[in-house]
Amino acid sequence: MKNYRWVGNLYPDWFRRPASPLERTWRWPLALKAAQRFVKQRLGITIPDNYYIPKDGRLYLRTDYYRLLMQWGTLAFLFKFIRRLSKEKQNFESEVLPAYKALLSSWRQESQTFKDMNTAEIWQWMKSIMEVDVAYTVKIVYVGTYGFLFDFLLAQFYKRFVKDEPDGYHALLAGFPNRTFEMNAELFRLSRIDKENQSFGVGFPDFLTNFGLEKSDWELALPVLGEYPPAIMHLIDSYRIHPELDPTLRLEKAKAKRKEKYMYALGHLKYAFITKPVFRWIVRWAQAYVPLRETRQHFIGAATYFLRQGLKLLGERLGVGQEKIFFLEKSEIDEAVRGGINLLNLKQVSDGRYNLWLSQKEHIPNEDRK
Repeated sequence: MKNYRWVGNLYPDWFRRPASPLERTWRWPLALKAAQRFVKQRLGITIPDNYYIPKDGRLYLRTDYYRLLMQWGTLAFLFKFIRRLSKEKQNFESEVLPAYKALLSSWRQESQTFKDMNTAEIWQWMKSIMEVDVAYTVKIVYVGTYGFLFDFLLAQFYKRFVKDEPDGYHALLAGFPNRTFEMNAELFRLSRIDKENQSFGVGFPDFLTNFGLEKSDWELALPVLGEYPPAIMHLIDSYRIHPELDPTLRLEKAKAKRKEKYMYALGHLKYAFITKPVFRWIVRWAQAYVPLRETRQHFIGAATYFLRQGLKLLGERLGVGQEKIFFLEKSEIDEAVRGGINLLNLKQVSDGRYNLWLSQKEHIPNEDRK
């Protein structure tokens, strides 16, 4: 695209199919608007609407994006970013995450009763959830920028000033408990219980409640972990067959290796009288934020499950089907809920887009990002 350049993917590289029409026309615009507001509020930088374009899961910025730096707010940007170094982690752990968990609990309870709502009420319920969810998604994503920054600083420092393999710094960031560890530890615990045992019958539903909102990707058309119990049972069976994969033991081994690597690095620093305090400072903050890297990933867009349940019910009521509702655009659903569109035509549209989406699975990915 003329005057725009690709700067990154909105989804992981392995996600090759185009985003569903509903994802593209509903969550994307809301999330990007929420990000604009957050950057303005937190960092004092205004991002005009025409400075970015989301397309096919990729984000493009105008080639003159450097003009964004020509604002008064950018003068204080670095100061604000560093000043909040310790506050952001504390804010995430004590305010953002607890508040978001409370909302997820509330939405879970509300989702048990939306079958009693009429079609317009269900759609309005989902739209209100989406507005709140994208705002929290931006907050959760933002705290990760500190983690990625210190990962980068540690990698560059280690490569230049530690007499070791360039990727040796990875061991310094391992061995910390996080949400992924908690999930795997619970799977392992369940693998030690016979499936016919009553405690397994209680523990498995509890696992679905606590960890079932995990997503394969930030995409409304794709199911979350809790929607596919056989996949969870497969993981439990794997742990049952391989008890040596005990997550707690692996965490302890990684922790011991981390401490060993830290002492090694301290003893193999170049210009140690200068670099040692810098190294300790970088490692301190990199290790402080690294547990959040996995934990936040579990909560980004965690309301997807509740939105999917509501959308499937909406798909049934509109006659397009549970899985094909995701292949309508938001404006089309708005119109259908108001009764202003022929539902037979709506089904034909969703069927055509769904079939095209399935056929695109067979296409060889296009790696040309120019």
